[in-house]
Amino acid sequence: MEEDYTPRKTGSRVKLSIISAVLVLLSGVALAWLSGRGFIFGDPGLYIGFSITVSSGIICCIALCQQRQYAGNITDYHEMEIIFEHAMMLYEEEEYEKALKKFDVLIGPKKDHKRALFYAAKCSEALDDWLAVKRFIKHYLELVPKDREAWELLSRAHKKLFEFEKAAEAEEKAKEL
Repeated sequence: MEEDYTPRKTGSRVKLSIISAVLVLLSGVALAWLSGRGFIFGDPGLYIGFSITVSSGIICCIALCQQRQYAGNITDYHEMEIIFEHAMMLYEEEEYEKALKKFDVLIGPKKDHKRALFYAAKCSEALDDWLAVKRFIKHYLELVPKDREAWELLSRAHKKLFEFEKAAEAEEKAKEL
């Protein structure tokens, strides 16, 4: 099973800010060129200098915002790791219902915690809840499609639910890996 780290999407704000910085810089270059040719009034060096200063300011703001976001994520990640370790302890002690509740908290609404999805499926398998196995492992396979053990688990779930065609497909994908 592959390790879990799913970076959060930085969003369009960062892209928009970078585009703004580039546009400011290009505008400054264009104004400096026009000024140098005598089409507009002003010193070309001032246009270049001002556009570089503003672009640098925008880039610095982006960097500070990203640094704050990553620093906030460190605390969240640490708390999630503590919960995950506790859930794994419960899993290893075969307290599958309690472990499943912890994994479910980690999975959250985005369903993007890979390890929690995998072990939630394993807990569900131990509890003989094959619909839950199928649900968790499908989300996991969307994130980690090249995990042979996960495909084998999905195949077992399909077989237990009498979905033999889907079981054969999952088994075939497992064999390919």
